[in-house]
Amino acid sequence: MLVRSAFRTGLRCAWHSQARNAFLQGIGGRSALHQNSGLTLNNQRLTLEGSRSLAALRSTLHVPPGAPDTEEAGAAKPQIRIFILGARAESSLPPHVWEQLCMLFPSCHFHLFFIGPQVSLPKHADQSPVQGTSSSSSSMETQEPEKAYQESTAVYVPNVYEPPTPKPIMRLKRTRSSVQLYGVPSYTVPYSPQLTITGIQANYSEVHPRFQETFDPYTDVFFLFSPGFGFPSMSSVSELDGKPLLQIASPTEWGPVVPALLATRCAVFVTGFSPADVERDIRSLDKAPDVAGEFEWVITPGENAFGSEKWEVADFDPRVMVKTNWDVDALSAARMLAELFTQDDVMHRIIPVSGIAELENMKDELATYTELHTLILINMGAILDLPSPVWFGEFSTRLTIHVIDSTRPQNLGSLFGGGDMDGRIVIWDDGEADNMGEERKAWEALEYEPEPDSDEDSAFSSEDEASSQDGEETEDFPSDRPCKRKLSNDGQRSAGKRRKVAERAYYQSVIDKHYTSGSWYGQSASATIYILATILERVDRDLLWLAILGLTYQYTTARISRDTYDKFHSIYHDEVTRLNPLPADVTSNPDAITALNPDDLSLRATEELRFTLFRHWTLYDAMFHSSYVAGKLGIWKERGRKRLTGLLAKMGFSIPQTQQPYTHMDLDLKHQLRSKLDAIAPEYGLVELTYPSFVRCFGYRAPPLSAADAIEAIGALLDVAGGVQMEVEVEGARNGGEWFGGGRLWEGGKQDADESKTKQGVDVKVHGSRDGNVVEERTEVPWWVKNFWAAYDALTEYVPIHLYLQEMMTTRRSVVPLRDALTLSMSLHRAIIRQGTSIIDKQDIRTLRSHRVVVLSQGPDLPLFAHPGILSRLALWLIDALRDKLPGTKLARGKKSLPFVLACLNEKTATYIVVGVMGALEFGDVRKNEFGLAFINAKDRCNARSSHTSFNTSVLEIDHEDLKIFLEALCEVGEGY
Repeated sequence: MLVRSAFRTGLRCAWHSQARNAFLQGIGGRSALHQNSGLTLNNQRLTLEGSRSLAALRSTLHVPPGAPDTEEAGAAKPQIRIFILGARAESSLPPHVWEQLCMLFPSCHFHLFFIGPQVSLPKHADQSPVQGTSSSSSSMETQEPEKAYQESTAVYVPNVYEPPTPKPIMRLKRTRSSVQLYGVPSYTVPYSPQLTITGIQANYSEVHPRFQETFDPYTDVFFLFSPGFGFPSMSSVSELDGKPLLQIASPTEWGPVVPALLATRCAVFVTGFSPADVERDIRSLDKAPDVAGEFEWVITPGENAFGSEKWEVADFDPRVMVKTNWDVDALSAARMLAELFTQDDVMHRIIPVSGIAELENMKDELATYTELHTLILINMGAILDLPSPVWFGEFSTRLTIHVIDSTRPQNLGSLFGGGDMDGRIVIWDDGEADNMGEERKAWEALEYEPEPDSDEDSAFSSEDEASSQDGEETEDFPSDRPCKRKLSNDGQRSAGKRRKVAERAYYQSVIDKHYTSGSWYGQSASATIYILATILERVDRDLLWLAILGLTYQYTTARISRDTYDKFHSIYHDEVTRLNPLPADVTSNPDAITALNPDDLSLRATEELRFTLFRHWTLYDAMFHSSYVAGKLGIWKERGRKRLTGLLAKMGFSIPQTQQPYTHMDLDLKHQLRSKLDAIAPEYGLVELTYPSFVRCFGYRAPPLSAADAIEAIGALLDVAGGVQMEVEVEGARNGGEWFGGGRLWEGGKQDADESKTKQGVDVKVHGSRDGNVVEERTEVPWWVKNFWAAYDALTEYVPIHLYLQEMMTTRRSVVPLRDALTLSMSLHRAIIRQGTSIIDKQDIRTLRSHRVVVLSQGPDLPLFAHPGILSRLALWLIDALRDKLPGTKLARGKKSLPFVLACLNEKTATYIVVGVMGALEFGDVRKNEFGLAFINAKDRCNARSSHTSFNTSVLEIDHEDLKIFLEALCEVGEGY
C-alpha cells in the first residue's frame, strides 16, 4: 500500500515550548507546503514520492500559473483541512496569529483542527450556550462519562515529561460549542471567511471515525510536533516483561493513531526536539506493529529550516543535571554554575534535594534518562559510595558524576577507587586528598589485597597436600629432616599470617578513625566553582559576591574556624581589590560606604560588627539579638538588659537614638560608633566585636548590603519563606504607628504567585469536561522547594535601571525580595531570643554525662522550631550564650566541648526533630560534630522508629513515643564519641 509520510527535525524546537515556539513550528510546517519552499529534489530533501504527494496538495493550495492568487480566485476551491495532533501550546495562540496562513495562501480556505488531550478550551461564558430543549436530560446522561473522563489520568513513568495544559483561551464572540458534533469537549471559531479553528480536547483515536470517510490527499494534511514516538508510554506496559511500551505501540497513545493516519494516504509531517529525538522516533517506527514497512518517505530526515531560534531545555530527557543541597553555600554554587553554563549555552536542569532518602528515589528516575551524560552533586554525595551498585555503579558508561561537596569525611571508595566507574566519578577536592596518604594506603590494602585466610591459605593447604603425597610415595627413605622443615614452614606461615592480620587490623583502625572522628567542613562549594571560573577566566563581581556569600555562611554558622575564614578572606580581599579598583579619594571608613554613582555595583572590604542586621534594624535590637552580646552580657536576665542599656549610655547614645532605625540615626553617632565601642566595650567583655568581611553597593536604588546581612536574609527565605506562618514588623509600626503598632503575617512571593505557580508553588493541570467547562487540578509543591526557588531568585542582586520599576511592579525579584526578607530574618531572631530566654529562665536544660538536652514540646513557636534549620540556629545561640557560663565536657577524643542535643515536637507528623551540635569553648573555634555516628548507634540500640530527613547526619526525625528511649540510649553510647 502506498502511503505518504515526511519527517523533519527542529533542532531548537521543544515539544513543551511556549506559544511563540509553537507558532514558529506551525508556520514553519505550513511554509514547507509552499511551492517556493526550500525542500526540493535538487537538494535531495524531497523524494520522488514526496514530489507527487506535495504536488497534489499544492494543486489545491495555489492557483494555476498566470492566474491572480487572490481571495476571489479560491471561491470554487475545496477547503484545506490541517490536523494538528497532540496539540498543546499551539491551541492557546490567538486566532489572528494563525490568520497569517491566509497571507501565505491568499486563495485558500483553511480549517485548523487542534486535537489532543491537552488542547486549551475557551473560558467560561457568562451565560451557558443554549443546547436545545433536551439540554437538561443530556446533561444528566453525560455526568457519568464526564466523571470517567476526568478520572482517566496517566500512570507516571519517570522518564516521560508530561507538559501541563495551557491556560484557558479567551472566548471570542463567535465561539460555539462542538460537543454534540464530536462527542468530546470541543469548540469551533469561524474567525474569518478564510479561517476556521476547531479545538478538540481528546485523543485522536476517539474522533477519527467521525472523519474516516472524508479524507482526501489533495486537501488534508497532518502535523505532529515532537510526538515522542520512541519514548516510554505513561500508561501501557508490555505483557512479556512488564516494561513500559513505546508510545508508538501503546494502545492508549499513538498505537492506534499512526496506522489510521497511514490508511488515509494523506501526508504526515513530524518534528523532533533534537537529532537524538528524531533518531529515536525513526527506530520506533521501524519496529512498530502495523507501521513498519507500511510507509514511504516524502522528505528525508534533516534540520528544520523554520525551527525556533530560542533554546529550550528538554525536561523530559536532560543532558546535564545539577542536584543541589538545601543550604546557602549550595545555593550560591548552583547559581554560579548556572551562570557559567548560560555563558556557554549549555542546557541544564537544577533540582533541589532535601536528603538522602529523596536522592535514593531520584536515582531510579535518573537511570531512565537516556541522554543524561553529566550529573553534578553540590554539597551532597561525598560520604556515599558512588561506584557501588547501590548508587551509580550500574549506570550507563556515558554518565560522568561530579561531586562538589564541602562536607567531610569523604568516602574513600569514591575518592581513591572508582571500580568500573574509574574516571567517571570526579571528586572536586580542595587538596585535602593529597594529605591522606595513610588513609589511601589503608583503603587500597583492604580493597585489593587478599585476606590472610583466603587465597594464600588455600595455596598453602594445596602445598601441604602435595608434600604429604610426596611423603607417602617415599616411605622407603624415612628421615627426620622433612618433618622439621614442615614445622619450620608452618611457623613461618603462621607468623606471616599473624603479621598480615595485624596489618589489616591496623589498616581497619585507620579507616574507622577516618569515618568515626566526626563530621566537619572543608572548602565551600562556591569557592570551588569560583576557582573553576578563575581557570576559565570568567570571574566577575557577581561570581565573586556569590563566593563570598558561601564563605560567610560557613563562618556565621560555625562550620569553619576563624583561622580558616581568615585564610579564604585574604584571597577574596585581593580579588575584590583587583575587580573593584576605587578612586584614591574614596574614604575607607566602614561606616561611610556609599555608592559612587547610580550604577555602582562594586564590592568593598569592611570590618563587620557582630550586631545582627544593625544597618537595617535599630542599634538596640541589633545588639540585643546578637548571640555574642547575649553571651557576654546575659541579656536573658533583667540585669543583662540593664548592662546593655548602660553600655549604650556610657557611649553617649541616648535611648531615642538607639530605638530608631540605624539609617535614621545622627550621622555623627554612626561615625563614632566603632571608636566608642573600641574604647568602652572591653569593659563589658566585648573584645571581639568585629571581623573582616565585605559589603556590596546597589547604586542609588538601595543602601549597601553586607555579606552577613545577605546570608541572614537568604537563610530566612530557605527556612521560613513558606511552610510556617511568621509575623513580621510593619515599617513605622513601632511606638504606636500603623494602628498602634503590631505586625503582619509574612506573605513573601504572593504578588507573583499566579505567574510562577509551577516554579514556586503550585503545579496546575487544566482538563475539560464534556460540557466544555474547564477543570483545574492543582498539585501542591513541598514548602522547602518553594523556599529554595525563592532564595535562588533572591541571590540575583543586579537589576538594570531601566528594568527596576518594571521588576518592582511585576516579579519583584532581585534586590526587592532580598531586602524584604530582612524583616523576615528579624522576626526569626526575635523568636530565637524568645525561645532561648525561656529555656534558660525555666532551666529546661538537662545535663547528662556526655551532653546537654533540651526538649521542646509546647509553646507558640513550636511549628517554627520543627524546622531543622531553625532548631540548629537555636542550638548555636544557646552555645554562644552559655559558652562562658557552663563547664565543658571532656569527650573520648579531642578537647572539651559543649555538646547540645535539641529535640522539638512536630505536631503535624507526631515526631520529634532532633539536632546535635558540638560547640567549642573558645569563641571562633569549631569542633568536629560526632553526633552523626552517635545517633545511628543509639537508634540501632533501642530500635527507635526514625529517619534521616537531610544530608546532615546530626539531624534525625524520630517517633514521639521513642524519644525517651532514644535519649537514654544516646546517653549510654555518648561515652564513645
